[in-house]
Amino acid sequence: AEDELAKAIVYTGELHRIAMERALARNPADPHAVFPQELARLKTDKAAQAQAKRVADRQTFQTELGNLGKQAQRLLNKSKFGRLIVPFVRTPTNIFKRAMEYTPMAYTMPSVHANLEAGGRERALTHGRVIVGSTLMMGVMALVVQGVITGAGPEDPRERALWMRTGRQPYSIK
Repeated sequence: AEDELAKAIVYTGELHRIAMERALARNPADPHAVFPQELARLKTDKAAQAQAKRVADRQTFQTELGNLGKQAQRLLNKSKFGRLIVPFVRTPTNIFKRAMEYTPMAYTMPSVHANLEAGGRERALTHGRVIVGSTLMMGVMALVVQGVITGAGPEDPRERALWMRTGRQPYSIK
């Protein structure tokens, strides 16, 4: 139910974004004057509705899996205990793929290549994701190197005791 509610909210938001974009193109001086008409037109615009559905599926991590993901899902469904061990395949896979889109590894992904080749808004969003994600990663890495963010710490009891005496705590942010 939560997924469907989130999808409905994103779907509606994307339709409103499309309507505003079209209203701005039609009447840059006063887009709000033509916005209601543009929004009404979208009720019969199958292409805009399909785009809004794609955006809603993406935002709720419900996009179709690729060939490898589908094979893994089929294999798990066929195995006796596969669905008990890994009950959800699509959402975690899509979350992982989305996380990868925010790293330089994105440039190795076929879906990212398609966005880059599409040009325009999709290309700019793709580059923006990589830049924002990489910048955030570098910031977090700098905090880890400085000791502001810590992980589990050393496993060896003597090393761990020394590590703790320096004021560090496992899995902490100073």
